[in-house]
Amino acid sequence: MSVTPSTNSPFSARQAWRDFLVENGKKLRNFVNGIVLRYSKVGNPPVFDTRVFPWTAMLEENWQAIRDEARQVLERRDTVPPLKDISPDHARLAENNTNWQSFFIWGYGYKMPSNAARCPRTTALVERIPGLKSAFFSIHAPGTHIPSHKGVTAAMITCHLALIVPHEREKCRMQVEDEICLWEPGKT
Repeated sequence: MSVTPSTNSPFSARQAWRDFLVENGKKLRNFVNGIVLRYSKVGNPPVFDTRVFPWTAMLEENWQAIRDEARQVLERRDTVPPLKDISPDHARLAENNTNWQSFFIWGYGYKMPSNAARCPRTTALVERIPGLKSAFFSIHAPGTHIPSHKGVTAAMITCHLALIVPHEREKCRMQVEDEICLWEPGKT
């Protein structure tokens, strides 16, 4: 008796199609990003000046309310899934199952109603961001190192808002190309 899934199953066909898209999508990424960046209205610096995006001021002005909701999420941290369980494409970045967890309010254009209900002020704020695709609390265990990586596409820009930062903040940093960014509570 074979326990190998049938190659005719919907799952195996879906997985084969996904594998094909991922492999070929990676080959096309640089070409597509080149086109996106050629017509970009904001350029492609490693780190943007926050004045380019006026809505960052709204996040910074309300960071404590956002932080308070993030703290409520942390009270039930055991219910927050590891990023690699939500997005298998991130598995290489989030190898350790507990070091990087993500609480999505919006994920790639889809609202998570139960999570949004737990964080109403944060939800109301992020829904005012033009073109928002994803908004989530990224939860890292102390000492977490995330390998260098690029986003899915140059058509999406990531904004980080520091909410809870260790006292020794010089040990909590992010490198974007050659630029080192230190986390500062309430700053994007």
